[in-house]
Amino acid sequence: MPSDGRGSRVFGPEIVEPKGGVVSWSSELETGMDILDQQHRRYIDLLNVYLKEATEQLATENKSNKLKESFCFLLGYAAEHFSTEEEIMKEKDFPNYEAHRKEHLYFMNHVAKLSRELE
Repeated sequence: MPSDGRGSRVFGPEIVEPKGGVVSWSSELETGMDILDQQHRRYIDLLNVYLKEATEQLATENKSNKLKESFCFLLGYAAEHFSTEEEIMKEKDFPNYEAHRKEHLYFMNHVAKLSRELE
């Protein structure tokens, strides 16, 4: 994951908009905190399942309720994870907390836009 030059990982479009419809875990995404890394890996797994389902359903032009339900689940999981991560970052006095929090907001805004497009 790209760095902001101060040791903080920067979350950007290369993760949000994966090429080929698959998001891959790499050691660059590791935080060194087990709970966060586990949640990140779980989210990537869930996201890849969703992307596969979405691709299949959108190919048939069938925007089903299942797709919307899966999307809502992903959004909820992300919100729960971001809450956990931000709490840990505050406890650990993470130096780039505000910048990282803004990345979470960027992600949530991007996902909300995608959600509106599913309507």
